[in-house]
Amino acid sequence: MRKRELSRRFLITCMGALVLTFGLLILCAWAGGPPEKPIDQDIAKGKWLVFVSPPQEFPINPEPALAISLFERSWKERQRALERQLRQLRGVGEISEVKGVPYALSIRTEPQSLALISGLPGVEEVVPDTKAARQRLKGLPLLQKQRSALSRIIPLQAPLTLTVAVHLTEMKVVGETSLPTPVLITIASSTGYISKFSTVIPIPIGSNRYIYVFNFCSGWIPRETILPPGGVITVSQAGKVITATIPSLSAFATAEDDSIYGTGPLSATVDVYLYKEDEASFFASYTTTVTASGAYTLMPGIDLVGGHYGYAGVTGENGVRFYESFVVPYVSLWYGGDVLSGKAVPYSYINVRVKDKQGQIGSGWGDAYSDPYGAFACYISQNYYGGWSFAEGDLITVSGGGQEFSTVVPLLTSEFHRDEAKVDGYAPPSSPLEISLLKLDGSTAAFTTTSSADGYYALSLAPVSPQATEMGFVRYRTPEGHRIHRAFAVPGIIAELNDFYLRGYLSQAAAPFTLTLTGASGRVKSMFFDTSSYQADFAFYQRYYYYENVKIYPIIKEGDRVSIEVSGEEEISLTVPHLTINVDSSVKIAYGEAPPSSHLEVWWGDYVREVTATATGIYTADFSSEIGEELAYGSMSTWYFDEQGNSVYIEAFAPYLSIAIGRKYVYTPYCSKFSCPMAVLLLDENGQLKERAQAHCCGVANFSNPIQAGDILVLEIEGQRVLTATVPFISARFDEENDLIYGQGPPSSTLSIYVYVYEPTYESVYKASQEWPYYYYTYIYTVETSAGGFYTLPLSGTLDIIPGSRGYVIYTSPHNYMVGYPFGAPMVYVNIGEEGVAMLLESFAPVSVTLLGPDGTEKSPPRSVTPSYLEAYASFDKPVEPGDTIVLTTASKVISVPIPLLTVSLDGDENLIKGMAPPEASLDVLLCRLQMGQEWRCFLRSATVSSSGGYSLTLPSDVTRADVMYWPPRGDQIKVTGIKPHLEVKLGARTIYGSSFRLGEPVTVTLYASDGSVKGQGTGESSAYHSSFNVYLDGITPTVGISDVIELRTPSGVYTFVILHLTAYGDAVEDVVHGQAPPLTLVRVEVSEKSWLRGPHAQGGYYYSPPYRIVQADANGFYAADWSDVGLPMDGEGEVKWSNKRGDLVEVGFTVKGADFYLPLVLKQWPYEREMVISSTAASLPSKK
Repeated sequence: MRKRELSRRFLITCMGALVLTFGLLILCAWAGGPPEKPIDQDIAKGKWLVFVSPPQEFPINPEPALAISLFERSWKERQRALERQLRQLRGVGEISEVKGVPYALSIRTEPQSLALISGLPGVEEVVPDTKAARQRLKGLPLLQKQRSALSRIIPLQAPLTLTVAVHLTEMKVVGETSLPTPVLITIASSTGYISKFSTVIPIPIGSNRYIYVFNFCSGWIPRETILPPGGVITVSQAGKVITATIPSLSAFATAEDDSIYGTGPLSATVDVYLYKEDEASFFASYTTTVTASGAYTLMPGIDLVGGHYGYAGVTGENGVRFYESFVVPYVSLWYGGDVLSGKAVPYSYINVRVKDKQGQIGSGWGDAYSDPYGAFACYISQNYYGGWSFAEGDLITVSGGGQEFSTVVPLLTSEFHRDEAKVDGYAPPSSPLEISLLKLDGSTAAFTTTSSADGYYALSLAPVSPQATEMGFVRYRTPEGHRIHRAFAVPGIIAELNDFYLRGYLSQAAAPFTLTLTGASGRVKSMFFDTSSYQADFAFYQRYYYYENVKIYPIIKEGDRVSIEVSGEEEISLTVPHLTINVDSSVKIAYGEAPPSSHLEVWWGDYVREVTATATGIYTADFSSEIGEELAYGSMSTWYFDEQGNSVYIEAFAPYLSIAIGRKYVYTPYCSKFSCPMAVLLLDENGQLKERAQAHCCGVANFSNPIQAGDILVLEIEGQRVLTATVPFISARFDEENDLIYGQGPPSSTLSIYVYVYEPTYESVYKASQEWPYYYYTYIYTVETSAGGFYTLPLSGTLDIIPGSRGYVIYTSPHNYMVGYPFGAPMVYVNIGEEGVAMLLESFAPVSVTLLGPDGTEKSPPRSVTPSYLEAYASFDKPVEPGDTIVLTTASKVISVPIPLLTVSLDGDENLIKGMAPPEASLDVLLCRLQMGQEWRCFLRSATVSSSGGYSLTLPSDVTRADVMYWPPRGDQIKVTGIKPHLEVKLGARTIYGSSFRLGEPVTVTLYASDGSVKGQGTGESSAYHSSFNVYLDGITPTVGISDVIELRTPSGVYTFVILHLTAYGDAVEDVVHGQAPPLTLVRVEVSEKSWLRGPHAQGGYYYSPPYRIVQADANGFYAADWSDVGLPMDGEGEVKWSNKRGDLVEVGFTVKGADFYLPLVLKQWPYEREMVISSTAASLPSKK
């Protein structure tokens, strides 16, 4: 509770200092970009990994594919329940999921809480949160780790040769086999293009019984892009091959008529499995048939409520099973809140619309995509400036994934009565209610009651002794399963000494009140009138943007009295006591003065000590066992509680400095005041002032000069020098040949060494193709220096040093400052054709770089470059070409990097990527598609070079760039980029997008009319990273029209594109988009509006942002996209896109009309208004009546 309060205070203060923050950002940019987090915070103190044990009881299904899905779903729900419980525990700070490590939570807590956490239900293991611990579990397949659980959830049966089941919603393929040999899985489109493939190693679960599981995707990606209806899935093992066409299958459920419905293959038998969210033992199965219309409806004969979920399955070709998930949707909200959560169609874009009793409309925006189980959360905005506030009578409509449902917020009130220690209010008549009180110690007291016939309810909370500032809520579940919450609070005040903020809780939501601050002399110092408490959590503060505290003047001092009157009667009061706090960072002790014999909580970061002041009012809190020899940093506070439970706290921070040799800034304590009273002096080794830097609230002080060994840094707080740090001489260097690190540091001291080993992966290759590769494995060592300050760290047997590896040596002084020194294993990054080279270097020392030609002579004279924190770039007079050699001379070695023959070309006619490379080498090939000037998607492929030096790969039609990367034996990276130039246009617009022949070259785009006259021209430059460009055309009539010709001219070549016929208009009466396109070609029809799905039974399948249909033009070029299943929105907007095999794209926009109209071509000016094109022909449009 106290820690959360401090976090809120800090955020509030930083929001209030918004202008200062903007100034800081500008200052940081001037200093070379925002500072990185200090290395001592990478392996954060007090962080632990909590692994969630698999559920022992979970819904069972006789079909293995669903059994595994149910098992994983129950495991995820178990993790969510554990996370909620951890958030209520005192002393538990930051909680987050661990990327790449399923069913694990990273938490920050003090060691004394570990025993309690380890005993919580669902906790399997608690270990320190280190890179090594994460890597150990990341490398183990989830299902292999829980092999014993698998043997329980898969029903016993005779060994099988090979079975296949596809879970369409979860994008998962599951099957059983009697062989341990690898299983190959491929997904191909209806045209034969392979979009996904993978090899899976089966997992043993019994005698001659194995199971294989593969997820094609993690994260939110439209299902149709991975498992498209009409696509073909192929699973093969040991010569046995099973193929099946992916059907169009959907499943929905609704509480309105207690039905389960969807679409599927004609006349197919649909198996439906039903479960309850809060009752693991419930299971029911049903069977129905798809009608001739392609739809099915099932009435299970039970009351469906929000949270029921299940699966619909059909059997496809060769016995392959296909499944879709469904959930009975519901919403969950808090009175006065502005966030709507709940469950809806899994993996869907969720749109929310809210109307109050007066018809005022709010709209949902934010992260509104449901997860694989249908869960979503959406922020509700009333207007541009503020959020919604849920109240009785609000009409909530939720649509997504082809389903829509709605509910009206019912009456629900709550009020806490301090004298009687009870909560009462009104709810729908004769309704069961759940009431919970969240205690300050992190526990929850839960009760149930039922409202009377007139809706009144009352519940005594005296058995759990409510304390000031504790909060609770009343939950009402509607008959459809929607969850409505209303908060209440135990009145109380939270005040910060020597500041001017107050926070607290009142017994009535949104109640006007009067706050009075009276000095020790009895004189009124400040009054605050008629501010309503925010009804979501009953706190009394102003909800103005993000500034959420009552701000009073002057500041709160010892002896002041704070009183709150509600409805003319004093509800709560607090007298501010004598309270101080000091810190001794060298021994990690906080101490001060407080009321004699008072109970106190002392916080240092996320660590807490409960202490009692002595009879003379002295207290001490020792944190040495938690912090140990580490750097002592973070905010501290001491909390005092009066007899009613009101609290007063005082803040301080531990003075420390985090220094990095070679950097131009230093880390300081965070400052939570508007005016930060900290500064850092940078002195030379003789004590002469070099410069003074003000420390800002974000915890950093910037200098104009880099910090060097021998410098002295002094931290000043309010003009007093509180910490002096002398920067010692530290050095470190990799010895790749002998696998060791050696260097110097302070004599007879302990150093921490962090080693980051770069290993090529999909992410690192993708990153390295554009900028520095930041993907590493982390290893941590400690070493002792000799009496002379020297050290050697052998690495043999633990890791292999490869070029691109980085290191960081840290010395922590007993005087509470830290000094770090970075070092690296030199690596050269070569882009063939570029007039320069990027490097990672071993130290800050200048290096010399020379480009030699094939004959060994200087092609470009030597360049001397000084690295910026180990990274450097050297420019040449001429481009790097095959046959050249780059010579890098550092302080300790000379590195020669010969440039081999490495070429690439993208042949759009043959659909091939081909080129030459060192014979029998392995290549990484990164393929990227650029759309409208933006990088849309990249994916990695590999290629093996033949003995003659040639290689080739299939070129997908939508790929416009290929980065081919070769890794020579030393480990440097040599890359060549191939570009397939293309153009993208929107009819009626004057901006041309596309990609050029090469990276970073000048481009000239000319627009010609069909008669050869110039309509417009523009110039620009292609991106140095992905060759994309956008050029704005100047001229008399520079807008793009049908039959126009676009010419792209660059130093590398000329590319032309003729704009073919493309028209579109939307008919809201017939719900059809009509138009013309090149005969027998495909067009993509998109509708931009996302809030128009009509009715919960609309059979539109899954809709994403934006929803689209792909249709084919007939032999005469006419097409029609039917949207009658969901309906087109009146005055909606849309786009039709056509693309050829080369990747060129033409787009035309349309609006949807439903009345007589004849519209000429209209172009509204960009950027002030949206571009709108109806058609570039003069054809009249049909009448709509």
